[in-house]
Amino acid sequence: MIVLSLLLVLGSAAMLVVGLAIDNQTLVWASIAASVCAALVLAAAVMRRRQLDLAEPATVSSSAASGSSTTSGTTAELAHGRHHSGEAAIPVDPSVPSGISESPPAVAEQPVSYPDPPDEPPEEDVSATDALRIIDLRDEVLVVDGRPRYHLAGCRHLTGRETVPLPISEARETGFTPCAWCRPDSRLAQTARGSGAP
Repeated sequence: MIVLSLLLVLGSAAMLVVGLAIDNQTLVWASIAASVCAALVLAAAVMRRRQLDLAEPATVSSSAASGSSTTSGTTAELAHGRHHSGEAAIPVDPSVPSGISESPPAVAEQPVSYPDPPDEPPEEDVSATDALRIIDLRDEVLVVDGRPRYHLAGCRHLTGRETVPLPISEARETGFTPCAWCRPDSRLAQTARGSGAP
């Protein structure tokens, strides 16, 4: 309907230009009529869109109640794929009906916990002060593809494993957590304190 409205506006403009150029009152009046029709079509499109928007929340809430258990599983699988494939997974909300062609509203990312691999070191317990101190650091840490922890060079967990260097802020944003064996957060925070960083 919006396309029809646009075509009517373009036709109206063309008739107005030609009507004024050849001094033809009929074309000028036809231009005005086409403009009014375009406005009516546009108003109808807006009203139809509002009706669809009002009907949508009821549909979404009823399907959300039936699909809530599926949502957590799907989101968990997608977020878990981030560590294994190296690409950020795009969350899909199964509570949104598939017939809606527009992109769904942004879904806030929720932290998802997975069981660690059996030989994975535990996560470092970091104080709030240290966590705040390292939040903007650009120091490099090492990650292993498919593993949830980040490490300092020399960590015994890295022996015989292929590592990828990342700035600590990027590793944290990507969802990696600090290793309790090499304690990267505590050590980098201690270095930052020693260098006089705020």
